[in-house]
Amino acid sequence: MKIVAAAYDVLVAALAVLAGVAIMLAFVLIVFEVSLRGLGIRPPAFPSAMVEYLLLYFALLPAPYLVRKKGHVYIDAIVVRVPAGLRRVLEYFSYITCIGICLLFAYIGYLLAADAIRFSMIDQRAIDLPLYLLYLPFPIVFTMVAIEFARFLFGSETMYVPATQPKESL
Repeated sequence: MKIVAAAYDVLVAALAVLAGVAIMLAFVLIVFEVSLRGLGIRPPAFPSAMVEYLLLYFALLPAPYLVRKKGHVYIDAIVVRVPAGLRRVLEYFSYITCIGICLLFAYIGYLLAADAIRFSMIDQRAIDLPLYLLYLPFPIVFTMVAIEFARFLFGSETMYVPATQPKESL
């Protein structure tokens, strides 16, 4: 079990690194295209289409890492003002809701990717790419995000640590 957990931890980190590589690649492709245009050379069609895919990848791939490291955005106004007992109930409700939504997205992404593969669908933009490339990250990443929320649900660590305490009323 420790080997599986270690491999999963490596995968979470690898996806975050891969997202960073995708950002850099998108940057290079954009600079390449703009530079060619600036020189009066008509750029090839692939950079725009590739950047569109990369935008999706670098938004999705680091999601499990961000949940694990609490690097997401949440509003702590409720967390700070709610009594500890109710806070824990709301926290569990939040985890369960997030797990359910993530698993739903994973399932829908799986269905879309499976259909795209089964029917050999092509995404026709400036270049033709297999449509499953658009949907493939969804089942993988959203399942991993659900796992990360489950770690908070069943673990001892809390996701919601208030940044500030409420100020006394004047």
